Formats: sequence, C-alpha cells, structure tokens
Amino acid sequence: MPLQVLVAHSGKTYELDCHSNTRIDVIHQALASLSQVSTPEQILICGGVKLDPARTLSSYGLPSEQESKHVFLYSKAGLKPGSPQLPIEAVPPIQYEVPPEPALHQSGHPLDTASSPLIRALPFYERQFKYHLQKGQAIWRASQARLETCRRLVSEMRVQMLAIDSARQNVDVHFNYICKAQIEFNKTFGQQFAQHEDLLNNFDADLEKLRQVELHPAVRTAERTTLLDCVPVTKLRGWQTACEKSHRSFSTKVSELSNLFNMLQRNVEELLMTGPDVDVAKLEEQLVDAAKEEEEEATILQSLSKDLGTVQKLVEDTVGMMSSASLSASLRPADACAALDPMSELHATAHLPKIVECDANLERLQEHLTECKAVLARNVHTQLQSISALQSKIRDLRFKQTAFKEVGQRQALAFLEFWLVRQGAPPDR
Repeated sequence: MPLQVLVAHSGKTYELDCHSNTRIDVIHQALASLSQVSTPEQILICGGVKLDPARTLSSYGLPSEQESKHVFLYSKAGLKPGSPQLPIEAVPPIQYEVPPEPALHQSGHPLDTASSPLIRALPFYERQFKYHLQKGQAIWRASQARLETCRRLVSEMRVQMLAIDSARQNVDVHFNYICKAQIEFNKTFGQQFAQHEDLLNNFDADLEKLRQVELHPAVRTAERTTLLDCVPVTKLRGWQTACEKSHRSFSTKVSELSNLFNMLQRNVEELLMTGPDVDVAKLEEQLVDAAKEEEEEATILQSLSKDLGTVQKLVEDTVGMMSSASLSASLRPADACAALDPMSELHATAHLPKIVECDANLERLQEHLTECKAVLARNVHTQLQSISALQSKIRDLRFKQTAFKEVGQRQALAFLEFWLVRQGAPPDR
C-alpha cells in the first residue's frame, strides 16, 4: 500500500511504495533523495506523534486507508531560531507562440484560376479560419498549463495548512501532558503548603502540648518530667528556622513556576488561535471559477473547429464542382462568401478576444496564487519556528515540574520532625 508523505515547507506530496513492516529509517532514506532534506534534518509526524526511526510503520497504524491520517515531513533546518526560510520553488513562466497570420494571396491553390473573385477568396478564408483555430489552441494549451499550475499551488498550500495543524496538534499533545502534571502538582503542593504552614505556625503550641504531658513515674527523672524534656528543643528551633526559610523559598519558586506555566498556556492558546494570512478555502473557490474560464475556451475552440470544417467542406465542394464544370449550375459563391464573412468577423471580434481574456484571467490567478504561496510559506516558516520554540519551553517546564516534585518530596521528609512533635512522639534528631 502506498504511503503519502506531505512536506511542510514546500507543500509537495511524495508517494512511497512500502509495507507495514517497513522501518521508519528506511522512509527517511527514501525521502532524503526525493525532498532534498537530509536524513538527520528530517522529522516525521503523524497524528501529532513523532515517528521513531527504529520502529516500523505498523507501530503507528501505517500505511492507512484513512484520508485524514497524514504523515508530514518537517525540516529541522527551518525550525532553528533565526534560521532563514527554506527556498521556495520558482514557478516557471508559461508562454505560447501564435502562428503567423495567413497571407492574403497564396499561389498554387486550384481555386486561384476561378473567374469569380468570391471563389478565389475561399482559400484565404480557409487559411484564416485555420489560423484562428491554431491561435486559439495555442492560447488554450497555455491556459491549461496555467490552470494545472494553479491547482498545484492550491494543493500545496492545502498541504502546508495541514502541516501547520499537525504541528499544532503535536504541541497540544505535549502541552496537555504538562497541563495535567501542573494540575496534579498544584493540588499536591497546595495541600502540602497548608500542612507545613500549619506546622510552622503552631510549632510553639505543639511544644506546649508536650509540656503538659507528664512522663510515667517509672521513667521520670529530676531532669525529665514531661515529654517536652525528651525533645531537643534548641535543635528543633534551629530546624524550624531552616525549614521555614526553605518553605518560603520553595513557595516563591512554585509561584514562579505557575507564572511560567500560565505564560506558556497563553502562548499556546495564541498559537492555536493564530490563523494564516492566506484563506485557502477562498482560493479553492477561485480555482473552481478559473476552471470555468478554461471550459469556456474549450467551447469556443469547438466552434472555431466547426467553422473551419465548414469552410474546408465548401472549398472541397467548390474544387470538385469546378473540375466537373458544373459550378455555374449548382454553386452560389456569393451566398457562400456572405456566410463566411460574418463567421470570420465573429472569430476576430468575439471568439479570439474571449479566449485571450480567459487566458489573461488565468494568468492573473496564477500570479496571485504564486504570491499567496510565498506569503503562506513565510507563515509556515514563522509558525513552525514558534511551534519549535514552544516545544522547547514545554520540555523545559516538564523538567522543572519533575524537579519541583522531587523538591516537594524532600521537603515533606524535612517536615516529618514536626509531625512527630505534633503526634507526641520524640523525634530521632
């Protein structure tokens, strides 16, 4: 089953013949020669998940018949901060050659010897109608090429839009992970902070409770009469000072972490809400209208071809009748020429100008789409760099969350002494 790979920076699509047991690194190698993006610079993403080169396509449910399951190729070179935009493929100009206009007189035709000037004019009409058709066909072929280029440009822009969405999805997946971790950490820290705050604020009261608990006569001495006498109060007060300092400092750091998370959340939300400067859906509508321009040209060409067939048949019949000496009896050259002249006038004043107009409209659309592609390419470059920067911030915050969780666990152990005091059990220290 073929695997389609969509290239983010160019919008191009490559189709690879592979199997479910094909390794991802083999896909990287194939794409290196096709996309000109070296293997170390490639990032493949499907469904918001980065593909591991050591795994097979089947690990990700690929190849897939689902049209929505795309594989995107990103170039690391374009994701680095300050890196220049990857080059855009130039759209080659589309030109056409118009055949030379026919001469008014051209010797060697059988009707050149006819006595009637109207009959002698028939070969010119034939040459003129043929010229009209050839000119129309030359312009129409250029229009077809322009329309195909327009379709390609819109298709590539659609791919680029999907690539941005896929990269955003990847950000969303990772951000949701740290979002859940932050919620869990805030809940745990909030409970721990309240407990530690209570222990610190009521430390003297807890000591006083120990003072009120008298020791059993069997263990009572002159120096130890209450539980408080069994506690190293001086050491605990020093420990209280150290823990309170650590408690306040950690609380400040947690506030800073929350601010970082909130700022990152705003950045992610802004990214997800920021749309491109190009409305691809509107361009697709313009492409539908452009196809009608090409269809109108084709319809006009059918009319030109029919008219050429008419004059060719008339010339053929006239030549045949001249050779059989029956011209005067059955042919009315004046009537024939009278019919051809309006047809020629229609070609020159309506049909051919309309073909030129349709082609000009397609040329303008191609130029517009080329400009839109350049604008969207800049958008893709900017957004992918923003996404890459956000991914780095998400990774950094994830590491911070892990470190803060470990600090919180160590602090909980440090406050264990105060829990023992509150429970009335002499601490080991």
